[in-house]
Amino acid sequence: MDALLRKRMSRDRGRKRPPESRRMKGAAAQRRIVVTGAAGLVGRSVVQQLVRRGDDVLAVLRPNVSANALPAGVSAVEIDLGEKPEQALAALGRFDALIHLAQAPGWHGFPKQAGAIARINVAASAALAEAAIAAGARCMVMASSGGIYGPSPTPIREESPIKPGDELGFYLAAKAAAESLLGYFRPHLLVHVLRPFFVYGPGQAPSFLLPRLVNSVRSGTAVRVDGGTGPAINPIWVEDAAAAFIAALGCDTAVTANIAGPDVVTVREIATLVAARLGVTANFDETARAPDNYVADTSVMAHKLGAATTSFETGLSALIDRLPPET
Repeated sequence: MDALLRKRMSRDRGRKRPPESRRMKGAAAQRRIVVTGAAGLVGRSVVQQLVRRGDDVLAVLRPNVSANALPAGVSAVEIDLGEKPEQALAALGRFDALIHLAQAPGWHGFPKQAGAIARINVAASAALAEAAIAAGARCMVMASSGGIYGPSPTPIREESPIKPGDELGFYLAAKAAAESLLGYFRPHLLVHVLRPFFVYGPGQAPSFLLPRLVNSVRSGTAVRVDGGTGPAINPIWVEDAAAAFIAALGCDTAVTANIAGPDVVTVREIATLVAARLGVTANFDETARAPDNYVADTSVMAHKLGAATTSFETGLSALIDRLPPET
């Protein structure tokens, strides 16, 4: 296994998370934090971690989304962010910070959900920033996406060009547009933008990369590996991703940061690790096409928010152990 994980990013080795006084300013006094997308993969972990540290969390959920996964005592409100949410947001009252994680349902189904994607990612982001200012909030943390850069043969830095690829291009362009629009709020609101790369964890939908790879290996389906290796990525365990969003709440200046894990692995290496964990043999469909790599440079994350601490092997094992036999 060590050979497969030989590419652990050396600059993050030994980096500790910033001290509590730096990461969680004001944590001694309970703060009211609004979290959109609170029932999603990252949202659930964000809410759990905020509750553990003593914050008063208000979870914003889509209509008809269950609040059962939220910790006991967390207040929840249903708001359709895609349908003129300004009045409902104004009714939230005062709060100290906002973490915007909400996604449009069917966001990967373009063009069917184009209007909803634009409303949730762009219009709702502006409405939330406006509401945060009116509520007296200090900051807003927005979930963008590492996909906005497009693939790169070298590690992707925050200043790299934004050029979403054709796949999911509309969704990613909407994320980039929201980033641009939220920049205009910064004289009035501290806005942080985090760009996650391949978040994974228990409870994730089977259509996402890591659960899909696990299920392919488990079922004997051949895994496509362009160039014989498949893309190189540095996925991040959900609890590490959530910790980064919470750490941003304590930053005094606007942060734009890639959010990714400490280990760089290829799709072939992932499938091989999965097969070893399951005690089966992975099958591959090798193509001559050059792989589209999505490896994030995490220097800003490590310095401003704290480096991810969960190794890919550890996170993958936990994912496999908690993934249903058939999904």
